[in-house]
Amino acid sequence: MEQANDTIQSLKDTRTMVDAMKLEVKEMKTDKQVKIDQSEDLQGQLEDTMEDANEIQGALKAELDALGDEPLADEGSSYLDEAASAPVFPPTTKNQDGVPVDEFELLQIPAS
Repeated sequence: MEQANDTIQSLKDTRTMVDAMKLEVKEMKTDKQVKIDQSEDLQGQLEDTMEDANEIQGALKAELDALGDEPLADEGSSYLDEAASAPVFPPTTKNQDGVPVDEFELLQIPAS
């Protein structure tokens, strides 16, 4: 008789486990659908952003094309021209041993 009760209890436990597994499968399918929906929404937003960027780029290109080869309003040299022609001096930093190093404190190789 006790064996029959154990078998019945085992069957009840198995049924409870199967019900719990079915419920979990339903929840997993729902979560998967939500993640797919979120992914699709994000992809749509990204496509919209790319379209906006392309429109802006097109407008800027049209603006530049409209300007054409017109001379700049300021005929003088700009500070960028002056900066580009300025001489470049390497840093003269030395480490604790007196050896020249660059801005990353790596040993400088002497130019030969």
